[in-house]
Amino acid sequence: MPILRYDTIQNALPGVLMQPFGPIIYKTDITAECLDRLTTLTANSRNNDDMRPGLAGNLSDEKLLNIDDASALEIIEHCAVLQTALWNMPKESIKHFTRKMLIDNIWVNYQKAFEWNPLHSHTGDISFVIYIANPIDYELEKKHPTQRANTPTAGKISFRYGEKHPMSNHTFMHIPVAGEMFCFPAWLEHQVFPFTTEGIERISIAGNISINN
Repeated sequence: MPILRYDTIQNALPGVLMQPFGPIIYKTDITAECLDRLTTLTANSRNNDDMRPGLAGNLSDEKLLNIDDASALEIIEHCAVLQTALWNMPKESIKHFTRKMLIDNIWVNYQKAFEWNPLHSHTGDISFVIYIANPIDYELEKKHPTQRANTPTAGKISFRYGEKHPMSNHTFMHIPVAGEMFCFPAWLEHQVFPFTTEGIERISIAGNISINN
């Protein structure tokens, strides 16, 4: 997969800018401090407002997240890195975009066995997902009868752009890791495949950001 080496923004924040197809995706790790804060917030969010009526996920539990200012700022800073790359602007523009960005909505996904997110896109300008806990044993998942074909997908996130053509990628699949964050254009279609192990729960945070122009 091509990894873009933007001289103007490289090393601005830890992470890589990937272009497996047309649009750019930014993958990074949130700080340990932010992960600790978000872990506590997600643990305390189970009685918050039910977000499922406004979401595409086939999940039994998706709740509103009341985020703290420090975590919101870190999320916005990472999304500003992506926006700077999308517009091919110098790294100094990260601070500019940080001031222009607002989190529209943010929620927690408590994903259990055989739950999934169908192919969908988001509102706003930039979307993100952060993995808080991911206890899935992917080697065990490979042994499930549903994973014996040539494209095992259990527990993966997939992004899709355009149509299938010879010698051209149109999908990108990834095995998520706790503490990992993806930022991507809100219109980019993506989906989350189910895992099969009963009795565990993967927790992620997702949200949308608008840019005030």
